Amino acid sequence: MLGTKRRLNVILSFVLVFLLVAPTASANSFDLRSADSKLSGLKPVSTAAVKQIEQLETEIMKLNNEKLILEKKNEYISKNYATATNKKSILDSSHARMSQIDAEMQSIDTQLAKLGVEKPSKELLLEFLKSNPEAFEDKLQLDYSTSSIYDEMEDIIDTWNYMYNVTGYATTYSGKTQYHLTFMYKGNDPYLSKNQTKTVYSQFSSGSTQATYWINEVLSIYVDKLIGASLKKFDLLPWELLFSSKPTNSISSTGDATVAHLQTLTTVKFVFVYNTSSEYWFFALSTNYVNVAYNVDAYIIRNNQIYNDGTDGNLTEYGDYNNSLSLANSAYNNGYADKRTLTKVKLKSKSMGNDQITINLHNPTFIAHMY
Repeated sequence: MLGTKRRLNVILSFVLVFLLVAPTASANSFDLRSADSKLSGLKPVSTAAVKQIEQLETEIMKLNNEKLILEKKNEYISKNYATATNKKSILDSSHARMSQIDAEMQSIDTQLAKLGVEKPSKELLLEFLKSNPEAFEDKLQLDYSTSSIYDEMEDIIDTWNYMYNVTGYATTYSGKTQYHLTFMYKGNDPYLSKNQTKTVYSQFSSGSTQATYWINEVLSIYVDKLIGASLKKFDLLPWELLFSSKPTNSISSTGDATVAHLQTLTTVKFVFVYNTSSEYWFFALSTNYVNVAYNVDAYIIRNNQIYNDGTDGNLTEYGDYNNSLSLANSAYNNGYADKRTLTKVKLKSKSMGNDQITINLHNPTFIAHMY
C-alpha cells in the first residue's frame, strides 16, 4: 500500500510539474517559456570546430590518463625497485613529465575556450535535466512527496560542478541546432576513472606447465560496445618485454612473473536538439568514449639471472562518439533518444582462456545518471 501511495505521489508530482511548465511537452522534451532568448544567447560553433574540439578533448583525456598511470608506476617502482641504482632517475623523470602534463592541459583548455567551448550556466543545465524527468524515479528514487524536484535538480548540478569538468557547446548540423554537453574527468568522481591490477602469473618453477604457458602467453585488450561486436585493441607478448628471442621453458619466477594494470578514463556526452516550432530541447543521444592506459611488468629468472622490465602505453576507443552529430539528428527525427555507448574494457589471457581484468565503463542513459 505504501508503495502504491508513493507511486501515486510521484505521478501527481510530475503531472503538476508538466501542467505548470510544460503542457505540450513529451517525456523527452520540456517547454521553455524563454526559449527564444535562451537560443539566441547561444553562439553555435562550426562542424569543423566540433572536430577540433573532440580532438582536443581526447588529448586532455590522454594526458590525464598518462598522469594516472605514471602515479601507479611510481608506486610500483618505489615498492619493487628498492635496490635499483636507477630508481631515483626513473622517479625524477616521471615527476618532471607529470608537471609537463599539467602545463599542456592548461594550454588545451585555452584552445577549447577560443573554439567556443563554455561552462554551461546552471539555468541551461536545469533545462536539460527537465528534458527527461522520468530518469529521477527510475534511477535516483527521489521522494517527490516530501521534496521539490527543482531543489533536487539544483543539488545535482552543484554535485556535477564538484565532481566533473562539465563543458558544452552549441552547433548547427543539417539545419538543426544542437547542444553537446560533455562530462570529463576532474579527479573527484567514482564513475569516469576506474582501474584494476592483476597478477596474471605469480611464481612458477623451471620446466613447469606454467613456464610453458608464460612463454606462449598473449595478453589482449578488448572494448565492448552496447551495440555491436567487441573491438580488439591490443596484443602483448610478455616474453618480448625481457628477451630478444622467445625463451625455452627453462625459466622460473619467484613472484610477479606478469603483472598488468589497466587505468580507464571515460568521457560522456549528451546531445540535445532544439525544436524551433514547439520551442523546447529534445534529449537525443547519450554516448561515450574511453581512453585506456596500460602497464605490464614481468619478472623472470633465466640461468640464475634476473630479468625485470615492463612497458606502458595508451589507446583510445571512440565507438560511435564521433558520429554524435548525425546520430542526434536521426534520433530527433525518429522521436526517441538513442544510446550508443561503450560498456567494458577487458584484458584477456590466451593461455588461460579467460578475462583477467574486466572494467565496467560508465555509460548512463540520462544526464541525471551522472549523479
